[in-house]
Amino acid sequence: MPVEKESLEQRFKKRLRVFFTLGFIILSCLVIAWDFTQFKQNSLNQLKSKHDLVERAFFTYLQKAEFEISGIAQLFASSGLPSGREMKSLFSSHDTFLLGVIDFIHIEREDGFSIEDPRSQLYLDGSASVYDMFSKIGKWQVFTTGVSDYFLVFKKEIVSLQGRNLGYIYGFISLNNNFVFAHSLLKSASVDGVSLLTNQGGRFLM
Repeated sequence: MPVEKESLEQRFKKRLRVFFTLGFIILSCLVIAWDFTQFKQNSLNQLKSKHDLVERAFFTYLQKAEFEISGIAQLFASSGLPSGREMKSLFSSHDTFLLGVIDFIHIEREDGFSIEDPRSQLYLDGSASVYDMFSKIGKWQVFTTGVSDYFLVFKKEIVSLQGRNLGYIYGFISLNNNFVFAHSLLKSASVDGVSLLTNQGGRFLM
């Protein structure tokens, strides 16, 4: 009889050990799952925070670019620039270009005369006027030259003090070769890389 009693105690202890072992394993799995969920949530929160910072820097840069384009448009509208020497006068006599936000501009006057920015030759093989037909007024749009060069383009109407349309100015921002733009986005969230996505599925790495 004592032998049978000892066997039952051992069996009970064995089952108890198995129960506690299973409980420990289940509890450990729950803790690991909770930690993973928290880690994933924290990562998503950090990613969202960085996304918001980059987005804010992106739109701030575009606001500065629109301000620069508006300033140049006002100079042309004031008729204070000599005809045929507008670009030279802008570069030599005004601080508008010193903002360094817009890479280059293009102007289509109402009389059909075009004013080319010499800086466009650093980015485009041909005339910037080939892109005029694609630009909507007051909206930033993404355009490509077809050879992996991408630009943000903003079109603004040039209006005289009397309210007459004098033409249109186009501001170009390079998405491939604008160090200031790329640096402002990367620095805003302290990241090493940023991807810009368009509604059409385009993707640009900076």
